[in-house]
Parts: sequence; structure tokens; C-alpha cells
Amino acid sequence: LTAQIEAYARYVSQSIPQGLEYNPTTEEDKFNWIWNIASLHRNNEATQSIFTLEVIKKLNEGFYWIDPTTKEVIEFPAESPTIEVSNFRELSQTQLSIGRLTRSSPIRFARRLVLPSQHSFGESQSPRGIDIIHCPYSFSACLDYQTHSGDKDKDFYLGAHFVVPPSPDVTEQPLQIANYDEVVPNLDAQGQLTFNKDKVTIMLTGHSGHTQSGKRLPANPGWLTPWQLETMGELVHDICDYLSMQYEETSNPLSIDECKNLDSGNLSYKVQNFGSPYMWGDIADFDYSIFNSYVKEPNRFFNNTAFEYASNSQVFSANDKISLNLTFGLRVTHIQLERLIRCANNDRVVWIPVANDDVRSEVNFIFNKKLYDSGPNLDGTQYFRAKVYGEDGELTGWDLATIYLTDYETNSPIVTPSQCYGGL
Repeated sequence: LTAQIEAYARYVSQSIPQGLEYNPTTEEDKFNWIWNIASLHRNNEATQSIFTLEVIKKLNEGFYWIDPTTKEVIEFPAESPTIEVSNFRELSQTQLSIGRLTRSSPIRFARRLVLPSQHSFGESQSPRGIDIIHCPYSFSACLDYQTHSGDKDKDFYLGAHFVVPPSPDVTEQPLQIANYDEVVPNLDAQGQLTFNKDKVTIMLTGHSGHTQSGKRLPANPGWLTPWQLETMGELVHDICDYLSMQYEETSNPLSIDECKNLDSGNLSYKVQNFGSPYMWGDIADFDYSIFNSYVKEPNRFFNNTAFEYASNSQVFSANDKISLNLTFGLRVTHIQLERLIRCANNDRVVWIPVANDDVRSEVNFIFNKKLYDSGPNLDGTQYFRAKVYGEDGELTGWDLATIYLTDYETNSPIVTPSQCYGGL
């Protein structure tokens, strides 16, 4: 960590303007630092503004980091006091306003953002459905990758018409970055440029880990958030509403329900099937019941399902009793707890159920667990996912919990359940 900090500090000191406050204490000093660092990592004004807001959010929340060499869990505490954008001077607030860079979109729920150097591929389409993909980077990075020079050997091809942020901290609406009747680029299994025609592409965004040679290590399921899925569901409905109106007076009309129909192929999720190589756009941690619940009824969820940690820390030693308190709505009748594990036979990471319980007239449930192994990332990080269901058997909420385990066993046996041999 020390070597990385020194190397990065040297790069920053040689690249940004002189005169920044050496020890930034005021909010404006901190803004100036973050804004100038953003200019080193992003290519245009819009993504620079978004990157700045992403960093401010990360600093205000704090985070844990695991040293890959020593396996030490290092806590980066939240900024105190928090950095409030509303306290910046007016010019700085204007620089961070995404609204000034967007305009209205034909899709009610979205805003139109025109990115610089966005290459047109000169092909048109008449979409009758939606394809949902995932960019495994931050919102600002995924937007940056949408600018193309036209050089097929240098450009990054993971295109979309709409891009959805992980949270409303940057923008409360998804951004439309291409007209629905334009094709967007992608790569096929051989790495060649291809186009997904006759579909509007929605891109979910967020750091989901690192995949190399088909191995996802580390994995970060925390990229996916209930807010992002609720936004995706609203966007799917509005796009289908818009497309249905385009076909209303034609000989081949399209209803909203037909547009949202997974069985007909009009709606599709890009997922890595068992035995297939990972491809750009594959949705990590895909769960059909979760995703389709938001598509069917995006307003069904009330964000009242949440994990609470019994202690103030998320760091535990092996053999400690870990209590995970799950809160949920009164109408919940069944809860399921899953854990992310790494398969021994093929190095996949899969979610496996570790608890199933019926509840009645309750609003919380405590899971008590003891852990010993190194977890799916082999560094002590452990992930749990809870799903809650109503009396009609439909999903009504879900949440994710992250635990950091120390003193774990490095040679503990890895269980290989049936999920490792098939499915998604």
C-alpha cells in the first residue's frame, strides 16, 4: 500500500496544477483536489463531474480495504465532517451539476446526455425489445468508454442506449446516450466488433470485481443495488411504452406486456451460461427472481428490507458468533439467506442457500453464523444475500451484507454444491 501511495502521489504531483492546498481542510480545498484528480482519470466534463461526485460519496461513507500481501483489513473512516456539495461555492456546484449537461429525453424517466467524440456506426434499427447488460466499472468509467474514435483496434466496445447509475447520489435518473434507432457496438465471443440489432440496450453499472481468463477474483456483489434495479424496472416500462406507441399504427403492433416478455425474447438479460466464457456485458450475480420482479412491478419494493450489524464493526475473527439482523415488512412470510462461495472444481463463484425460514407477523430475524474459511475472494471477505417473500410467493425485497473475517483458515475445505455444476 505504501509503495502504491508513493507512486500515485508522484504521478499526481507531476500532472496537476501547482498551488493546491498541501493539507486540504476546507470543503473547497478538498473539492479542488478531487476535481483536478478527476481530470487525470476522465476524458470529458460530464464524466469528470460524475467521477468527482463518486469520490466524494466514497470519502463520506468510508470503506474497508484488504492488503493483498498481508491480508490485513484496513478501515478508511468516513470523512468527518462530511463533504457537503451544497457548501461549495456556486461555481463549484455548477461544475458538478449533471442537469446542466443534459436535456429531456423521449423516454420520460431518462435524461439525454450528449457525449463528445461519440462515433456513429451509420446503421439504423427498429427495436421491438430490450437487452439488459452490465459494465463492470464505475458509472463515470462506463460513460467514458462510450466515446469512440472510430479506430477498431483502440476503441472499447460495450455500447448502450441507456446507462443506469448504482445510486441517486450522482443523478436520480438514468442517462440516454444514444438514439433508440441507432445500433450500439459490442464484442462477440471471438472479440470481433458486432451489433445487437432490434433491441434497445440498457447498461447497469458498478464495480463487480475483476475477471481474467474466465476467473472472477476478486468478486464484488455489492455493485448491484435495489435502487439501481428499481430504476431499471421503471426504465424498461417507459421504453416499452414508447416503443408500443411507435408501432401502434402499423400492421405489426407491439404491446407493453409483449415488449417486457422474457419468454418471447423481446426482453433479454446478458448472462454467462454454465460452461461458457465470460463476455463483455455479462451481468454478474444475476438472479432471475430478483431481476424479473423489478421488471414486472418496479414499485412493488419499498426498500424496507435491510441488514443491520449487531456491532458497529463489520470485522470479525474466525469462530466469532456473527449476528446478522434482517429487518423487513410485516407482510413477509418467508426469508432465505444465501452465501457467496467459490467452487472447488471450476473456480466459479455462486450463491448457495444457507437458511430458509418461515415467519409470521414479524419484522426482523437474526441469523447467527460462525465462519472459518477465507471466503470467495480468498482474503476473508464474506458476502450474504437475503431475499424475502410475501404470502403470494413473490419476492418483496432483498439486501446484501459484507463481513470481513480475520484469522481465517487458509486451507479449509471448499464445499462444491450442486450449483457449481450447472445453472447460471
